[in-house]
Amino acid sequence: MVRWGWVTYAALAVGAPALAAQGSSWRLVQTQDELTGAQDTRLILRAEGWTPGGATLVVACGDRLPGGAGRTLLLNAAEPLYPFGGDGAAYAEASFDGGRTHARHYWKMLDGAGAHVALVGDTTGPLFSEAFFAKLLDAESLDLRYRALGGERVVRFAPRGLRDELRHLSACRWPGLS
Repeated sequence: MVRWGWVTYAALAVGAPALAAQGSSWRLVQTQDELTGAQDTRLILRAEGWTPGGATLVVACGDRLPGGAGRTLLLNAAEPLYPFGGDGAAYAEASFDGGRTHARHYWKMLDGAGAHVALVGDTTGPLFSEAFFAKLLDAESLDLRYRALGGERVVRFAPRGLRDELRHLSACRWPGLS
């Protein structure tokens, strides 16, 4: 099994200067691994009320993170996620645009049990959920409830503008875009 521990810190690296995404809540960051040369371009969205070390969503295109067709969607909880079951899955409930129902998800933790980062996937694509991404594209808000080792957390994201910002990640083909 390949361990992605070194990637966890790369996924958390938001200290790099934002390149674009001005007028949007999304921050654009380009990264490159100095040892392997692997690189990607990321859009990073902070949770509402974010403070340093808070939760973020990361949409990445490249070969630096595991993903489907170079695409990766991550939840960075910024604290150890509580593992569900024996396979290092993070349990989360998601609701788009203030919906009353919360869809249940079991996301693969990037570095196994207790990791801070989970890949937003599903049964058809454990590294990248096309269905979740399609909902995210047109959403005004996303409420996430997940379990961390310190207890249950609830965060809200305002992903509006993602469709426009994906032009910066043009090396990947994104579902839901014409």
